[in-house]
Amino acid sequence: MHYGISIDPQYESCLPWSNFLVHYEPPKTLHVGELVLFHYHKEDVITKGDERILVVKYVAALPGDTIRIQKDGSVWIDGKYWGKRWLIPWAQMKHLKILKPGTYTVQKGHVLMMGTTSGSYDGRYWGTVPDQNILGRAWVL
Repeated sequence: MHYGISIDPQYESCLPWSNFLVHYEPPKTLHVGELVLFHYHKEDVITKGDERILVVKYVAALPGDTIRIQKDGSVWIDGKYWGKRWLIPWAQMKHLKILKPGTYTVQKGHVLMMGTTSGSYDGRYWGTVPDQNILGRAWVL
């Protein structure tokens, strides 16, 4: 088994912690509420630039779950309120991908990842992550 330490170098983190123990093995099953390490492709919609970033976030929705993003910025998963999208002006300024308001169903082979802080640029903005991007489970140190 391969374990390691992951440290979030961001000044404004998406979680209240920055140090994690990671089991580097893609999980066979996922559950809402568990922390995972995955790679995310931060895409700039203007320049079409693509940067691969390692991130730890919570699994917020699994295949078949319904995500509703309202015009007021509120995010709902299967009828449960999950917070607002406070970073729209920042994401627009940075030319980052932003999902339009609407209702989405998580497709097979994808998961929705979210942080817990209001400054989290996460799945509520850029959508789901393919299963193959998940590198392992994470635990707070």
